[in-house]
Amino acid sequence: MRKEVGNLTKAVITSLFIIGSTITVNAGQWNQDNTGWWYQSDNGSYYNNGWQWINGKCYYFGQDGYCFINTTTPDGYKVDAGGAWVSGGAAQNKNATETANQIQLSKDAVYNLTSLANIAYESKNDPYHSEVFDVNLKAGNLSSEEKAFILYWYQYNYAYVDGRLSDVESGSSLNYESYNTLRPEDLRDIMKEVLGSCNDDDVKTFEKNYVEKKSNGLYYMNNTGDFGDAGAYYLSGENVLYNLENGVLVLTGNVVQYQSNRNEYLPVKTYTAYFAPNSNSHISGYQFKQLIIQ
Repeated sequence: MRKEVGNLTKAVITSLFIIGSTITVNAGQWNQDNTGWWYQSDNGSYYNNGWQWINGKCYYFGQDGYCFINTTTPDGYKVDAGGAWVSGGAAQNKNATETANQIQLSKDAVYNLTSLANIAYESKNDPYHSEVFDVNLKAGNLSSEEKAFILYWYQYNYAYVDGRLSDVESGSSLNYESYNTLRPEDLRDIMKEVLGSCNDDDVKTFEKNYVEKKSNGLYYMNNTGDFGDAGAYYLSGENVLYNLENGVLVLTGNVVQYQSNRNEYLPVKTYTAYFAPNSNSHISGYQFKQLIIQ
């Protein structure tokens, strides 16, 4: 445990929590050394790489496990001298925050939205997911190539719920073909619903890169691709925090990367994804707005 978490002295930090080196709360305890505070669970593990609710308040823990104190977190939120997330000058209580936000997402909705954020992130990187990098990605700044890639992912994953996409199969067992079909005007509508905008260059790029053929006023797109490989890293849908900010849905979670020496995915960065409501969107009623990873 080496990272410094603030400029407050040890004595001041101690007085903010309680006199003594640990506080038992729920199924774990706060611990302190000369560097700062961390939270250890009963199984010996400790929180790191992101936000955690503890006794009704939300705390941000760095990669080394130390709680951020009296500063701004990597994803842009304020925490007070006790480490708790603050908004409008007051520490946020979990129950009060959830009531004020009046939102409850299902697991499927969290999965769908993190999948959209994942594919937006992937559009900026190589297809093999070989590295994790910082990004501040806004929907309005996506290139036509990136938007086309995201829409290709959409037609592959949402044809079963979006009636504008139809599956067409043809050929013999020796020459089998399977396509999703879509009208050009529907492509424009879907891109606006998912990403907020669509122009002629976006359409031309999609046609060039992903349309196998055009017939009877329809685009034919190969629907046998594979977006199922998690790769070396991905934006995790587990332990995601979410809330509404001025009508925008904000999801905060961890970017995890495969660690071959431990044969598991471990958190390495934090992401914050923003989504604007769009009642026409088949992705849980939201469209992509922004993604910050750092």
